[in-house]
Amino acid sequence: MSSVHSRQIVKKFTTSNDEIEKLVQAALVEAPELSGAMTESRDSGIKPGAMLKGRVVLVQKDDVIVDVAAKSEGIVPLADFGDRVPVVGEEVEVMVEDMGDGARLMELSKRKADRIRGWERIIATHKEGDVVKGMCTRKIKGGLLVDIGIPVFLPASQIEIRRTGDVTAYIG
Repeated sequence: MSSVHSRQIVKKFTTSNDEIEKLVQAALVEAPELSGAMTESRDSGIKPGAMLKGRVVLVQKDDVIVDVAAKSEGIVPLADFGDRVPVVGEEVEVMVEDMGDGARLMELSKRKADRIRGWERIIATHKEGDVVKGMCTRKIKGGLLVDIGIPVFLPASQIEIRRTGDVTAYIG
């Protein structure tokens, strides 16, 4: 078979994107029950702000791909994992930030999920007015960053009864 003949056959059976779109729209108009089925399969009931458990499927340069058993995988910034690099197969809890669409993945945040769970633990174990102990991790403008299970701000005016001169003495 000559290459000219092959190209003619391919050209004969090639359909443009516009023609394909018209055929799909016509099929949906003729069979509206298919339209509902397609929408149902895409809408998994997951909304932005939802907390999900998933498994790490791929670790890239700056991103981690997580399978959350939805219509598609989600992407988490590698920076959300702090200093450690997650391993493939590891289970992680994430929060949905954006659902994405057919062209892009869902945007997920491990950092926000960890903060929400941290606050839930603190609220469950302490009541208003309780003394909470923590470790001063670093100096920031106007005070200290204290780790009490999650990072919180401690104003310099609350470190001692009297004004303190050098707050760096409290770090560690």
